[in-house]
Amino acid sequence: MITPPGASLAMDAEGNQLLAFRRCAERELAPLEAKGSLRMAVVVAEYGAEVLLVHNSWRLHWELPGGERHVDEPPRRAAERAFATKSGLAVPELDFVAVVTFRLVPDDRVEHAAIYRVSLGARADVNAFVPTDEVGGLRWWDLKEELPDSADLDLWIAQHALKR
Repeated sequence: MITPPGASLAMDAEGNQLLAFRRCAERELAPLEAKGSLRMAVVVAEYGAEVLLVHNSWRLHWELPGGERHVDEPPRRAAERAFATKSGLAVPELDFVAVVTFRLVPDDRVEHAAIYRVSLGARADVNAFVPTDEVGGLRWWDLKEELPDSADLDLWIAQHALKR
């Protein structure tokens, strides 16, 4: 873990907290799956020095492509499905990176997410993306530019997932 117990790595404007970012083997997700606390899978897709973000039309911010797991859906499959659905791109070969722990408001619940990474072979043309009800657009982020309309916790995850 990167943080001492009780501390928060990052917090967003709503008060949601990123409590831990733990690199581990993918098989270590099994106990979290069994408890039902591994709720999401997220993909950090990079090309060069940029990361692909999707604009969530419901939450009105830029975030990493990802989503909730369906019942009994393996985390890797959830990541593949969410990446394809949200980005409109072909599903690449994903590398497992880490598991993150969130404390979410307003009910103070703790959840986990599986983080996957992929280096894309080509820079996706974000202008060719056809918006959906959930995703209004795609963009590339250089990991430095300030994005006022973004999911702060996702940006933190992207920066740390790319560290080797």
